[in-house]
Amino acid sequence: MVLGVGQRSCGQFMAAVGQAPVGQVKQHTATDGTKYYAELIRYNEWMMGFVTGFNSSREDDSDYQIRVDMAALNLWLRKWCNDNPTKAVSQAAVAFRDQMARQR
Repeated sequence: MVLGVGQRSCGQFMAAVGQAPVGQVKQHTATDGTKYYAELIRYNEWMMGFVTGFNSSREDDSDYQIRVDMAALNLWLRKWCNDNPTKAVSQAAVAFRDQMARQR
């Protein structure tokens, strides 16, 4: 069972991307100092959590773990979701994991 924004479509992810630079999210600081982040951060954090969970399941085999920075993962997700707007973000995560595994 998929929880969080992984349930959402890639089209919803692409809408959240807006004009944000790759690997970054927009933020707004209110007059009281409170910081508000764009919805895109939820997708980025979910994807990093997916990768972290995968790596945790490979705890004894560090050579099989995925090593990626946020900008690279975000760029990959943008391309995949642009090509597959009706698929779920969780499907993108599985495709990313599988692609990274093939590169080993």
